[in-house]
Amino acid sequence: MRKRGFMIWGLACLVISIAGFWPTYFAPIIAGTYTDAVPLMPWHVLGMGLWVVLIASQPALVAIGRTDLHRSIGVFGAVVALGVVITGTIVQLDAMALHAGLDNTGDAVITPFFRLVTLLVFAVCVIAALVRWNRSDWHKRLMLLGTFSLLEAPLSRFYSNVLGLGDNSGLLAAVSHAVLMIIFLIWDRRTLGRFHPVTLWGTILITLIIFGTAPIAFSAWWADVAATLAATAN
Repeated sequence: MRKRGFMIWGLACLVISIAGFWPTYFAPIIAGTYTDAVPLMPWHVLGMGLWVVLIASQPALVAIGRTDLHRSIGVFGAVVALGVVITGTIVQLDAMALHAGLDNTGDAVITPFFRLVTLLVFAVCVIAALVRWNRSDWHKRLMLLGTFSLLEAPLSRFYSNVLGLGDNSGLLAAVSHAVLMIIFLIWDRRTLGRFHPVTLWGTILITLIIFGTAPIAFSAWWADVAATLAATAN
């Protein structure tokens, strides 16, 4: 049950990613009208796509007993994760430079801060999962918690572009991220019969990081840092 459950959670991450990026990425590509002022965005989306496919498929390999293949593909997964972090960081720097020139404080200063924080959470979770590869109970939970942080971007796009809640899309995405972790925590508690320390403390710490660092995004200090980073990107 738990093995199938982790596969279902991975599929949920895949569905959320596709739904969030559909209006502004996948649909325009299919229509042949896609353009983006941020050059690395397609590569970042590709990296995220590969990652969530792996998150959905890797538990399936474990469920059918192909742990050997799971480990082999895991090496490729580590490279994909590195690509997601690198391209994601560059995309945010490019976006900061682009929107700074348009005097758009939200997209030049505030949104990039939260995206960089979620990339950091993802990187820390993946590194910890790789370090604990020999503890499957730790490994798979850390991978999912890290992936949840990446979903803030597609969730924000979904709220903005599908539901028309642009003004509050960032906050709604962050709250949805926290809700996802809480639902995962409850599911894990019910199926395992106890709170797993990774799920419990991971949910608590990540929630504190996401919401605890929020005031920094609106601070004068970060505005100065963002301006410097935008100038560097230019």
